[in-house]
Order: sequence, then C-alpha cells, then structure tokens
Amino acid sequence: MACRISELVLKCRDPEVLARFWCEVLDFVELDREAEGCIEIGPREGFGGPQPTIFLIRNERQRSVLASGLVRRNSSSSSATC
Repeated sequence: MACRISELVLKCRDPEVLARFWCEVLDFVELDREAEGCIEIGPREGFGGPQPTIFLIRNERQRSVLASGLVRRNSSSSSATC
C-alpha cells in the first residue's frame, strides 16, 4: 500500500516571508490564515491532490542545526555526522 505526505508543518520566525517565497517557487497559493501566525499554502487545486500543503507556524524561539540535534560533531574528526 502506498502512502503520501498530505501536510508538511514548518516552524519559522516569519511565516509571511516564507509563505511568499514558497508560493513563488512552487506556484502555490495561500489556502488559509489563522490569527496566531499560522499560514497554510498549497497547490491551486487545494488540499487532497498529489502535492502536500505546507503549514508555516510562527515560532520566535531561535534554533540552530546544532542545537536541534540534527548534526553532531565528533571531537576526534572535523566531519559532521547525522
């Protein structure tokens, strides 16, 4: 059985800027907007097609890749591992 990703949720500091950027790059449109700083963008056909919709959620907390634990440095070498 195949499965597909229907929604992608991204936390960011400025959802407005990222929504404009991704709408331009992917030829998406704004589908929904909530007062709490959440913007949903997606294909012009809306939800349910082959492409996922993207939720951009405001998050003021600053995080770096190292702080999130996605990249760890080995002290004995200079290469990063995931």
